[in-house]
Amino acid sequence: MNYSTIIREVLDNTNQERNSKNIVTSIKHDIEKTIRDMFTDAEAPIKSETFNLAEYADDAFVDAIIPVVLDVSVDSYTHTETIKSMNGLTIVVNNESETPPAVGTSNLNVTITSSTGEELLNQDISIVDAVITTEVIDILFNDVVGATMVLTGSAFSGGDADEMYITSVAWTKDFTSLELPSYIYVPFGANFRVSTLPSGVAYLSKEMAEEEYNRWVPLGAIKEVDEDSDIFEIDSNPATIVYSFENLEFDNRIGFFFSVVDDKLYLIFKPAVVGTVTIRFSYIPSLDIVEENAVPLHQAFINGVIDGTTIRQLQKMLLKVTDELGLIKIKSAMSLYNTSYKLTVNKFAGYNRKKTEVRSIKMFGIVDDTAMLLQ
Repeated sequence: MNYSTIIREVLDNTNQERNSKNIVTSIKHDIEKTIRDMFTDAEAPIKSETFNLAEYADDAFVDAIIPVVLDVSVDSYTHTETIKSMNGLTIVVNNESETPPAVGTSNLNVTITSSTGEELLNQDISIVDAVITTEVIDILFNDVVGATMVLTGSAFSGGDADEMYITSVAWTKDFTSLELPSYIYVPFGANFRVSTLPSGVAYLSKEMAEEEYNRWVPLGAIKEVDEDSDIFEIDSNPATIVYSFENLEFDNRIGFFFSVVDDKLYLIFKPAVVGTVTIRFSYIPSLDIVEENAVPLHQAFINGVIDGTTIRQLQKMLLKVTDELGLIKIKSAMSLYNTSYKLTVNKFAGYNRKKTEVRSIKMFGIVDDTAMLLQ
C-alpha cells in the first residue's frame, strides 16, 4: 500500500477538501510523525551492523594549530590537557617570523603527570630556525582517573623568530569506547569476534552494569603495595583487592555496557581487543512521504497509520471550530479513532517483540566456566 491511499482515507475521515495542497501537505507531515511514533513505541525496525575494533585509538588536541607568541624574557605559553591513557606521543612544531625566514632556537617542554602526582615525562624539544620539527616520544601508561599533559613554550634565542606554531599534538590511547551512529535507537546486544569472516571465532563477552564495570579490574587488582609509598596511605595503608566477585564473573571475557554521554551513544568495553563487534539495534528509518511510495509497515498495521494521522488532523481542526456542536463532534471522533489507534500500536509492538525476543532462558552451568573458576 502506498501513501496516496492513506491520504485519501484521512481526507474521508476528516471530511476535508481533497484539492487543497496545504491540507495534503499537512497530512503528509502527520503521516511521518505517526509512523515515527509507531516505530518508537515498538522499538522497530531492527537490524545488525558490524564495527571494527583496534587495540588503540587516536586522540589529539581539539585545536589543530596553536600559535605561541614568544617573548625573550619569559615563558609565554602554557597549554594543559587531561588524558586518560597514552601509548606514544607525536608533536609537530616549527618557528615562524613576520619577516621570513625565521632564525633562532626556541624550546617546547612537555611534562606529563599522573593523577597521583608522579611525573611520568619531562622532556624538552628544541626547534631550530624555521625547520618543521617532528618529535615522537615513546611512552606507555594508563591512568584511568586522568593524567595531565602540560606544554610550555619558551623564548627563542639568537634570532628573529617571534612565533612558535604547534601544528599537531597526537597520541594513541586504549580503544575501549566506540561511538555509535546517531541513527541507532535502542541497542539490544553486542557480539565480539576476532574477524568478519564467517569462520572467525567469537570472544566470550557479557553485558554488565556500569557500577560493575567501574569496580572490575580484569585479571585481578593491585597485588602488592610498596610499604614506602604514600600513594595509598590514609592513616595506614588500606587493604587492596586482589580478586573480587567481578573478577569471578567477568575475567576471561569482554565486559561491556551502553552509555549516553553528551547526547551520543557509546559502547563501553574492556579489555581492548583487535577484531569486530556486531551490534543488533532498532533504528528510526528515514521516511520520504511521496504519494506513490510504499508505506514501510506490514499492511496489517496500515490502519494504525490512518487512525493516528486522522487524530492529528482532528486536533488541528479543533483549534478552528467556533460552535459547540462542532466541538462535540470532533472530540467524539478523536476518542473513537484514539481507541483504535492505541490497539493497533499495541499489536504492532507485540508483533515486533514476538519476532525479536528469546524463546528460552539458558541457565548458567559449569560448562560455561571455561576457566574453571568455580572448582
